[in-house]
Amino acid sequence: MKRNRIQRGIAALIAAMTLHMLTPAPAHAWAAPVAMTASTDTLIFKNGNVLEGTIVSETGTHVRFKGELHGIAFETEYPKADILEIKRGTGQAAGQAATDTKVVDPSSYLTPPPAPVIDDGRDKIYWIDLTGKFGEEITQTPLRNALKDAKNQRADVIIVMVDNKVVDDEEIRGNEELEKLYAQFDELFRAEKIMAVVVDEVPAEWQKPPRIIYWVRRALGGIAFMPLTSKEVYFHPEGKLGGVGNLNGMRARGHRRVVEKQISLRRGHAVGWVNQSGFPQPEMLVRALTQEDFVLSLKIEGGRPVLFEGYPSNPGEELLTDDGMEGNADTIDQAARGEGNDVLTLDHRLAKLLGISKGTAETRDELLSLLGYRTDQIVKSRSEAIMRDWVRGFEAGKTQARRLWEEFGEVQVQGDYDQRRQARSTQIQKIEQIKSIFKRYAESFEWRWLARYGFPIDGEGGPGIAQLTEIQDRIRTQQLLDRR
Repeated sequence: MKRNRIQRGIAALIAAMTLHMLTPAPAHAWAAPVAMTASTDTLIFKNGNVLEGTIVSETGTHVRFKGELHGIAFETEYPKADILEIKRGTGQAAGQAATDTKVVDPSSYLTPPPAPVIDDGRDKIYWIDLTGKFGEEITQTPLRNALKDAKNQRADVIIVMVDNKVVDDEEIRGNEELEKLYAQFDELFRAEKIMAVVVDEVPAEWQKPPRIIYWVRRALGGIAFMPLTSKEVYFHPEGKLGGVGNLNGMRARGHRRVVEKQISLRRGHAVGWVNQSGFPQPEMLVRALTQEDFVLSLKIEGGRPVLFEGYPSNPGEELLTDDGMEGNADTIDQAARGEGNDVLTLDHRLAKLLGISKGTAETRDELLSLLGYRTDQIVKSRSEAIMRDWVRGFEAGKTQARRLWEEFGEVQVQGDYDQRRQARSTQIQKIEQIKSIFKRYAESFEWRWLARYGFPIDGEGGPGIAQLTEIQDRIRTQQLLDRR
């Protein structure tokens, strides 16, 4: 009986300790339980957490810091972007106030300062290239930073060139997943976070919102909806817009009535964005872009294009999409190249015919000429550097995260007490560094990449940062229960 009471007491103590470990601590409780000395440095994070210990080394963008947390020694590198303030104690007498050092935004180290703005009375044009992989290289943070730079430059016009990278033909053939089409309608929900930067944030933050113009070279997948939010769109002669035609694929997933409702909701989402452009028949356009069985044709009435459902019945009418059934079905290669007609893919001719595109330009100078502008009206901007630095940082982050994850898996918790403690400390450090990378580039990490390398994934398909924190908590609990 006595032994049972002791066991229950130990179990209660462990439960209480575990609960304490899993409960977010206030800022002052996060620091290691050591006495403040003249050499103690303090990191105050933007989320309210505080760490006390010693700065090991420092660069323009990171601080390497060591200390002790819950009895476990650690040494970890933290991005300065996450730090609100650094208090340095080194070299000060005990009790003397520490020197405060404000943290500089790391982006200032990556890109040059903006050029001085010269107002000559002409419209100032800011140019942005959205190139690369949608959701990784084309994403909201660098776009938002470029638009902030445009605002600082007092731009009157912003031209956005869209040319997203898609799967090569050789990669498509023989790959079952890719053969379902690389472009998914549900990429719209990813695109919404990017589109909102232009559609919602710019009007809210600019006293005089700029004129925003899209030049489409390739807008396939979720990014296709972005130009469709604008009243001013131009196409390259080889431009393509579409690749979101798999909405009907949902019908194989469950009860027909439920699925049809989900299809309708998703289609309504897309229509809401297209409404931003003022296009007169957004519902027809979205159905043709997204549903393989929707038959759409075009006729001209009073000199204006009119879309209608069904096949042409007169010589002057043009079939845009067929029903995609049997002999009408597009091949995989046709779908990948945007050359089929099961769903609508806009090229420069069709976009102009429908009134979506205002013109076709092969070069930047040709586009500027169509707009009535000159090359010397383009301001010297940081947009190229902003986009480039994001891509380089993200690629480096992926490489580092993979290496850290592999190193974490290789750590063996064995040996004597001090060796086990050091091993667990190393595990926690590795996870902390991975979390730091994920927090900085969370929007660009795609669930397929995360799954490929065994990283935890959250409910939205992004990095499972909360799950990584739980792993750290379990390691700390194991250390608390360990005995010499």
